[in-house]
Amino acid sequence: MNLTRIRSLADTGFKDWSLNAGEISGWVRTVAPLFLWIGALRRSYKQLFSVLAFIIVSPYVFTSSGEDRWMNRAMRGEQEWLLRNRFDASTIISIAGIGFLKLSLFTALLRKFWISLLLLGGGSILNVWHLERMATQFENERSFEDIQVDPDDIQLDDEDAE
Repeated sequence: MNLTRIRSLADTGFKDWSLNAGEISGWVRTVAPLFLWIGALRRSYKQLFSVLAFIIVSPYVFTSSGEDRWMNRAMRGEQEWLLRNRFDASTIISIAGIGFLKLSLFTALLRKFWISLLLLGGGSILNVWHLERMATQFENERSFEDIQVDPDDIQLDDEDAE
């Protein structure tokens, strides 16, 4: 899927993204690589497909409660990050995390247990770090939007006026 398609999906608004902002659904996607890794290590394609099916179905089963929780902020922050269309540290962290997780699944299929376990751990840490950056970004942007200053309310001291 190309970046323009992802940005157009992100541009559809929070109503469509609220499906992905559920706390449990977000955590399912966060821990899913572990279950995919176990399936790949066991070479159980039935387990791999059942985990993939659960990932697809989970946003519909576990909808967002609308509460202000960490995963909700991370998902909404990610939506805003996609709309910004900037290349920053979050992009590098996300790409590296995806690379680690893909290599982990590949090495698990090759039965390289310790290498794939280290890659899985590294990818998971990068994934959670990316989500933390998204949640922090959302909180920072929301805090700036909440600050509204009326220019008439600004009072300058006599020393500042000179």
